[in-house]
Amino acid sequence: MTDMTELRDLIGSVLSSHVGEASENELTPAWKTLVELGIPAVGVSEMAGGSGGTLVDVTALVGAVAEHGVSCPLIESTVANWVLARSGAAIGGSATVVIVDDELDLVDGLLSGKLSDVPWARLARTLVVFGPGTGFLVDLTGLAVTVEPGENVAGEPRDTVRLDRYPVEFLRDAPDRDLVRARLGLLWSVAILGAATGAYHLTRRYVSDREQFGKPLVRIPAVMNGLATMRVQLLQVQAGIDRALALWKYDAVPSACLAAASVARIVAAAAASEVATLAHQLHGAIGITQEYPLHARTRRLWAWRDTEVPQHEWARRLGSVVLASGEQALWDDISA
Repeated sequence: MTDMTELRDLIGSVLSSHVGEASENELTPAWKTLVELGIPAVGVSEMAGGSGGTLVDVTALVGAVAEHGVSCPLIESTVANWVLARSGAAIGGSATVVIVDDELDLVDGLLSGKLSDVPWARLARTLVVFGPGTGFLVDLTGLAVTVEPGENVAGEPRDTVRLDRYPVEFLRDAPDRDLVRARLGLLWSVAILGAATGAYHLTRRYVSDREQFGKPLVRIPAVMNGLATMRVQLLQVQAGIDRALALWKYDAVPSACLAAASVARIVAAAAASEVATLAHQLHGAIGITQEYPLHARTRRLWAWRDTEVPQHEWARRLGSVVLASGEQALWDDISA
């Protein structure tokens, strides 16, 4: 897979035939079609049971889904499948992933505790968990597992998983945790870019079609400036993503990939706030109606800017990398 246009067109054709939000405790009807097409297994080699393709292909798919304003566990599934394949485990089925920074209560191979904000847990079967140590698997249908429903501001499942002396199955040869976090951070940056792009196109179309005082709104200088600011935000996020992808392709060192993903994630979070604000300002009252599709993008922008790690935490981690590497290394990175 290398043709980005073909991938985006494929996603567009699938999603256009499944219009509307999914009901509570259900996945969007389009998800079944995406699974049948092998989309969640893109980025995993065919030898390992995947659909082939690279991380670049995954970003094209994630961006296209987000641009259409659709919620589904594509990021979580592709990352979980990538981890499972790297660990020599079987992929397939419904899987999600979470990274935990606190120490876990593990005694004699039995795990007890609470995992918060687990995406799509109630609709998944397998959970890939990365704690401070290695990664391990949780069967979400197990007797020692309880899933308590929760959601983010976009209405997407962000559940609490409680474990009561759960027998842990550790992952052999699992990828470095920083590399997993970098992959998640990069893909969430791509998702934000996709949703922001969708909001930008809706806004541009609206101000071009809507007239006031006999001329389109887009002819008003303040409106033109707002559109230009939105476009600049998109370009900045794309630059951060391109840099992170280049590092991943040529030198997948966990610390370098995590630093680049941090930059992309920080810029994307800032853009999410700016683009959502401007989109609603330029739409006026129509932008907040349920029938108009803008909210399907902006609610996700607000939710995704802090989805797996808050924006300030990405900034703190990037600062730690800079302090550890030194001023010259920082200059080499940003000027390379």
